[in-house]
Amino acid sequence: MNIRQLYRATCVLLIGMSLIRLNLLNAQTLNGFDLKGSAIPVSEIRSGGPPRDGIPSIDNPQFIEAGKAGYAGDSRVLGVVVDGIAKAYPIAIMNYHEIVNDKF
Repeated sequence: MNIRQLYRATCVLLIGMSLIRLNLLNAQTLNGFDLKGSAIPVSEIRSGGPPRDGIPSIDNPQFIEAGKAGYAGDSRVLGVVVDGIAKAYPIAIMNYHEIVNDKF
């Protein structure tokens, strides 16, 4: 390979890398989120927290009567009533799991 071919190959490589970088900086999605028109440039968005599916959900939760609950009387709960059925989800547990797959 002579100097002219090396120079040409280097230019092509640098142009290709620039185009790839430009495309990444102008990306319209990140981790499956649509970022078109976002107020923050995509290049400034950093990942953080647990990975995708890193927070375990509660599937098929088990319920007991309120009077039999072992939590302290001042424990906070998230209350939900659907079609006359009332359920309470303890905030202390929801802070960890964040998602409950439940049916009414």
